[in-house]
Amino acid sequence: MDFMDDQPITEVTEVIERVKRNSRPFVTWREYAPLFLRKLRTSFHIPAAPTSPRKSRIIAWVVLATALFAGVQGHAQSLDPESPFGATNINAAVGNGGLSAGISQHGTITVLRWPSPSYYDQLNYKTATQGITPGSSARTLPHFGAYDNAGSFAGLYFTAGMPISGMVWLRDPVFTTQQYYDSPDSDVLVTQYTSAAEGIRVTQYDLVMPGKDVLVRHYVIDNLNAVPVGPLNFVYYENLAPCLNKTKYIPIDDWMNDSVNDYACLYDPVSKQLVHFMPGDQNFSHIATLFSGTPGQTDVENFLSSITGLPDGVYAVIGFDFTPGSFQVGDDFSTPCPLGRGVATPYSPADAYYSSYAGTLPDSLAAQCQANAAVMKQFSIDAQGTVEFTVYLSFAKDYISARSDLDSAEALGWQNIYDDTNAWWKQWLSTAKLPNTTDPVIVSFAKRALISIRVATDNRTGAIVASIATQPPYAEDWPRDGSFINYALDVAGYHDMVTKHNLFYAQVQRQTDTTAGPAGSFDMNFYADGMPGGPIPFEIDETGLGVWTLWEHTLFLGSACDRVHYMQRVWPAIKLGTQALVNCKDSTNNLQCYANEDDNVVQTQGLQGAIATWLGIESGIRAAKYMNDTGVIPAWQARADELKQAILSNFFTSGTAGSWTTCTAYEIVYDQCGAFTKEVGSGAWSIWPAEFLPFTSSTMISEGTYLASTIAPDLTYQTTFDTIASQATLALAVLYQGNQQGQAVLDPLIYDLLHNVPTHDTQHMGEVAVTMLDANGNPYFQNEVAIPHVWEQTLSYLTVMARYNPQDFNPPHALDNPESCPSSSGCACDTHRDGGGHSG
Repeated sequence: MDFMDDQPITEVTEVIERVKRNSRPFVTWREYAPLFLRKLRTSFHIPAAPTSPRKSRIIAWVVLATALFAGVQGHAQSLDPESPFGATNINAAVGNGGLSAGISQHGTITVLRWPSPSYYDQLNYKTATQGITPGSSARTLPHFGAYDNAGSFAGLYFTAGMPISGMVWLRDPVFTTQQYYDSPDSDVLVTQYTSAAEGIRVTQYDLVMPGKDVLVRHYVIDNLNAVPVGPLNFVYYENLAPCLNKTKYIPIDDWMNDSVNDYACLYDPVSKQLVHFMPGDQNFSHIATLFSGTPGQTDVENFLSSITGLPDGVYAVIGFDFTPGSFQVGDDFSTPCPLGRGVATPYSPADAYYSSYAGTLPDSLAAQCQANAAVMKQFSIDAQGTVEFTVYLSFAKDYISARSDLDSAEALGWQNIYDDTNAWWKQWLSTAKLPNTTDPVIVSFAKRALISIRVATDNRTGAIVASIATQPPYAEDWPRDGSFINYALDVAGYHDMVTKHNLFYAQVQRQTDTTAGPAGSFDMNFYADGMPGGPIPFEIDETGLGVWTLWEHTLFLGSACDRVHYMQRVWPAIKLGTQALVNCKDSTNNLQCYANEDDNVVQTQGLQGAIATWLGIESGIRAAKYMNDTGVIPAWQARADELKQAILSNFFTSGTAGSWTTCTAYEIVYDQCGAFTKEVGSGAWSIWPAEFLPFTSSTMISEGTYLASTIAPDLTYQTTFDTIASQATLALAVLYQGNQQGQAVLDPLIYDLLHNVPTHDTQHMGEVAVTMLDANGNPYFQNEVAIPHVWEQTLSYLTVMARYNPQDFNPPHALDNPESCPSSSGCACDTHRDGGGHSG
């Protein structure tokens, strides 16, 4: 059991003996929890008996949030679905598969991940878990409850005598804000700020360069007045938290505990750049001499001359296309350095954020442990004139590389970077399959969904995260989500990305039987480097869908050699996974064994797990036929048939709309099914991808009617939450292919789904859409939880492709028989066009 590798043997033995006494093959969350909590304490270096109330609160928060994590993904049970981890303050995302940024509706960087969309968060930013009153949303607070000096953003300092005076950040209410992507084919984000009082308009562009891990922020400041304006100060502020902390089964310590996720920041007086960094050994002895007193210019220059001798880690170099008039590197007032961490010194430079309010900065050159920084540049604008500034944030494992990439970006210049980035994305989308409809909203949404998938894809391994969000911690790859994402990529034509993604799944699949799960199974989710992320060790629905996607991709590949070569690489994983599903049997009812489903912490035996298990076995059988491995087929087919009958016996109620019933995990106590209810997600899966019964059967027809009637209120503001509509619309789109009567029911649902649910400015979806009322009492959807949520956008993309492009949605090959690749070809496969192209 991987999770218990560092636990005393007595604890391992105790858990195993408990499992044996209960005659169950795998541990439950309750058995897992004591070891998990011990792991939490070890990871955060917190004693088992905290010595202060503050530490008690920290431990309680960590334990509670992490335990609740398993119940957030897939279900919104609280009146505030974001309360376990804090509100997701992301309205847009830019990235290149190495460096990724989540940006708020007001243009603040709130998430900054490098070297992968999966890890690590390099920014000090954390929203609140609720509003001022218990149960109220953190979204009612400024910055969703994050500290004023958290994140990275720009502002203007207005001189006295102007309509506005003093320090005004662009995110402040003084400015009205609009945000949108530069075009539907682009991942260049535009945020526009307008101050009617000052007659000032600021347009902020955000992009990540396709070929380098450099985030570029460009500012165009327009004077809308007929008279000159100035002098003003342009201010750029950053509160990075360079981080190298990532823990197995605890996907929170790269963002939640930012008090230990920083090292030092310097202002280079020669290059006029900021250097914010964390060496790999995180040893503060490297800067002991620098901070033995007040660092001066010579001290900083001497240190930078030797910085190449530090271990590889995280090195961010921030440059500007202007020379700052003043600067400040200071101690973060809101996140003080923990006692005993860092270099002991009386030197304590003022917080850069708060120093900005003086209209000039104190010019402190360095800060350690918890640091932030800002620069100022004075300027004036002619009547109807324009001034432009560019900020570059470059990330690399060492200082020389980060500095080199930054220098290259600055030499290229803003206009070339802007043109090249837009051209890259347009080219990447140029061959994508898009819905055949005249509705521009649906077409642009489809493009945004595909771009969101690409931004969430790790360049190195092909892993695809559920969201780059930190709150909740969804920057991991769920095989359940990934199976649908793979299908979308295959439908769109990005077959090379799916091949790489599935090879990642084959690599992270459990290879041996353990008490955590059988060989062939998957953990809850994975960081992009393969380390398990979430705390649940074995999810049977993810295993079933994992086998399905490993096989189903074969049906989209273009040539026999492509298919043979691919299957030679993944057949061992398919075989191992299928056997795990066959073996996982409850002999009392012939259903699948009790296991975790849909990230629920209690082991259950519901329809979702049953459908996924059956689909996985059937996929394995088809793969075995293709590979001519006939020896396994009889036993596998017998188990698939047996399970199908058990599903019909245990989960089918004849004569009612919505014929399927399933056990709701949140109503289960001590592994006992306490209640049954109809569950939209499982019913949708029975239609697609499982195609469990013929679509002409009364059961499938009835289920389709039930799904349509159930989600219609969700999509028309009649319910509090919408969390599952896109699963249902996808199933209906497949069910009603060629059925004009059914499509007449489906089309209004698709219209509501894609016109009303996504963020209207950036066309993203959260895991949850909450019905709200505007000032005039009109309803609208507020997207919450892990924006952009890639799975939700994927399901919606698949919906419109199944509806408008069935010829692209349905796999082009059946593959009922084995194929061969002529030896003269050497199994040389078509490479397709590159789905990557970003920095790696």
